[in-house]
Amino acid sequence: MPRAAYCGERTTGGSPVELTTQQVAQRLGITPRRVRALITAGRLKAKKIGRDYLIDSRDLAKFTPLPPGRPASKV
Repeated sequence: MPRAAYCGERTTGGSPVELTTQQVAQRLGITPRRVRALITAGRLKAKKIGRDYLIDSRDLAKFTPLPPGRPASKV
């Protein structure tokens, strides 16, 4: 299937929406590279289609980002 088929949000018969890394990045306010890093680290569930990832909207709703910055030091 051509790459263009995955550029938009995709639904399959009433099931949840599947989002691209670019769409998830826009929703979270981060870069697509960071989204791929979260997927690789296992913090964000996705399925790989060819060279692209698709993230289920339910999995994105479950995702909770860590607060920015370094963790507080243990003093």
